[in-house]
Amino acid sequence: MKRISVLCGVTILRLYNSVPDNGESNIFLSACSALIDNDVACVSVREVMDAVSGLKTAKSVGPNGLASESFTFSGVKLSVHLSLLYTFCVIHGYLLDHFMDINIIHLVKNKCGDLTDMNNYRAIALSNVETKLLEKIILTKVVTHSDVEKHQFGF
Repeated sequence: MKRISVLCGVTILRLYNSVPDNGESNIFLSACSALIDNDVACVSVREVMDAVSGLKTAKSVGPNGLASESFTFSGVKLSVHLSLLYTFCVIHGYLLDHFMDINIIHLVKNKCGDLTDMNNYRAIALSNVETKLLEKIILTKVVTHSDVEKHQFGF
């Protein structure tokens, strides 16, 4: 219970417990803490907020039509929900189907070149913002909890 309480602070109690519940919130928190094996599996509200603050604005939207600004200008409650969602995704090793959705856009490499040549195009994949957030959080955890950087090469 302590780990989830530290994970989400008092905010989670207010978010899921706006009326007296006869101890149901403690049952929920203890069930959440029983699932968490270590700190790497936990996605804290702070990690979500840091990832949201690192989002680039004025970019193309993904398949679900949500822009990064919708997360940037959201409140702490969304970060709490995303923290729980991401924690459960990591613990159970399961991602929602829409996390894998992408839009593929073809960009012209050389506008003065032959526009009928398929080698004059490159494809980029636009993913959903919530997927980008999870990727940023996982990347931060991998870099801070391992020596992956010294084994990285190429691009």
